[in-house]
Amino acid sequence: MHFEGLDLNLLVALDALLSEKNVTRAADRVCVSQPAMSASLQKLRLHLADPLLIRVGRSMELTPRAKSIAGSVKDLLSRVRNLLADQQNFDPAATSRVCRIAMTSYCAEVFGVSLVHRLHQRAPNIGCQLEELTADTISRVYEGNVDFCVTLSDRAALDPSYTEDVSCEHFLFSDRFVLVGDRDNPDLSRPMTYDDFCGQPYVDVRISRDVVGLVEQELRRRGRRPSTIAWVSTFHAAMAMISNSRLVTIVPARLASLYADHLRLISRPAPLSLPDLHETAYWHPRSEADPGHLWIASLMREVAEELPPMDC
Repeated sequence: MHFEGLDLNLLVALDALLSEKNVTRAADRVCVSQPAMSASLQKLRLHLADPLLIRVGRSMELTPRAKSIAGSVKDLLSRVRNLLADQQNFDPAATSRVCRIAMTSYCAEVFGVSLVHRLHQRAPNIGCQLEELTADTISRVYEGNVDFCVTLSDRAALDPSYTEDVSCEHFLFSDRFVLVGDRDNPDLSRPMTYDDFCGQPYVDVRISRDVVGLVEQELRRRGRRPSTIAWVSTFHAAMAMISNSRLVTIVPARLASLYADHLRLISRPAPLSLPDLHETAYWHPRSEADPGHLWIASLMREVAEELPPMDC
């Protein structure tokens, strides 16, 4: 189909190119060959009188014109897909698609595992791609690179792209931080004060260089802190490291409970004031007209509601 000289099929290629900023990845995204995607890029450049992608160092970046139209292209394609979709007869068991969800590795373990299992039971042809949360995760949702992100409500509000009027959200579940150590660690035979904690060998979790975690934020405010003997990038690695040792760490309670027996861990109240974790799902309003997206959102709520309560 053509409109004012433009093959409208090129809009699909344009969306992939603007999202991926890479010809090869864009080709993979829409299941065409790399030469075919290169040819589409050349046609788009001629029609729009703009290079769209320019090389900066070793990577490709969008031109100002490309950045300005990226959101409109994605919204247009979304409306076309929703117009053609059979809203009344959506059948998850007969649908083939891939749902991309960004979340932390912690959230993937306590929530994502159950979600994938439930999704496979109800909709075996819908794939679930879990991606690591990044500092610009809300931007990735707006750009259409992920369908949902699951993150802390406070952290989402810190993203410059986040505004309440262009974001849909739903609370999923809560958690809290606890102090964790080996079951044979005598220092954990009773609740620990902050002064006691400062005398402990500590394993610090630094999930990302771009994001300062809640525990680290509080420790920086305190000034005095425990002696850090190791830094790791995941809560699971921290728990494995403290097992069979005198080391301690601070992790979410749901995750500690999940691995308590396997790693022989004991949990105690965190000896410093930390906010509860309120994990919330976010998505773009353009997806509200997509019955498949709404069905997956409802499945996420269902799985969250069935999570076991936190131990007291």
